Amino acid sequence: MEEINSQPPATNSTNHQGLTLSILFLLLGLVVGYTSAIYLPRPNILSQKTRTPTPTPTSIPTPDTNQAINTPKFKITIPPNWKPMDGGGYQAPDGSTFVLTVFVNQDSLSDYLAKKDKTDQTAWEGQPSKKIISSKKTTVAGLPAIQRIEEWLAPDYITINTYTLVDRVIYSFYISPFEIPYDQTEVYEKYQSILDSFEPISSTSEFTCPQNGWQDCMPILNEEGKLACSSEAMAWYKANCPGFQGAAL
Repeated sequence: MEEINSQPPATNSTNHQGLTLSILFLLLGLVVGYTSAIYLPRPNILSQKTRTPTPTPTSIPTPDTNQAINTPKFKITIPPNWKPMDGGGYQAPDGSTFVLTVFVNQDSLSDYLAKKDKTDQTAWEGQPSKKIISSKKTTVAGLPAIQRIEEWLAPDYITINTYTLVDRVIYSFYISPFEIPYDQTEVYEKYQSILDSFEPISSTSEFTCPQNGWQDCMPILNEEGKLACSSEAMAWYKANCPGFQGAAL
């Protein structure tokens, strides 16, 4: 007789477990992928396409011609590589500075310097602020001028300073030498050529050539007479009036 096995046939539980795990992993992968697609930042493709490169900055070349400084009152020429300073003046590459200052409403150069020297005797906390080493007469733009070597006691340096009077305005041209002796600076090398380039723009209508070659300067009773007999006027007469002899005192 055939033997009958009363137990049910065994199922392949291992295969069923493997299939179940595969399905779970597949579902998990789909969920993770969907979540990443929603929440992870995506590159801005449009901005990448439209972004332009930042231009490289270019330096401004130093001019190869002198700096012509024009004002309503004067013209002057400065070397091209000197930098204008905030407080006034032009600084050379060695650190020295050319400075031009003006003092208005002045009638006499000698009177101005005398008053200034008197003030300077007590200008530095009651002590002298300046010492005059030497002084000589010269000309600037054909006008009478005074050139002095001055020791400035507060900043502790010696410098050259040239003064001239134009249209009741005194112009002062001096060197701020920095840490170099003034006569060894680049400004000093160019100093005379800068003075030679100075061109005052005077109102010549203020003066008329005197009759008979002499300007009557005695007595001077008003401002017009003072102006007609000023050193500036005398220089104009000499340059513009043929036969001018001088002032009648």
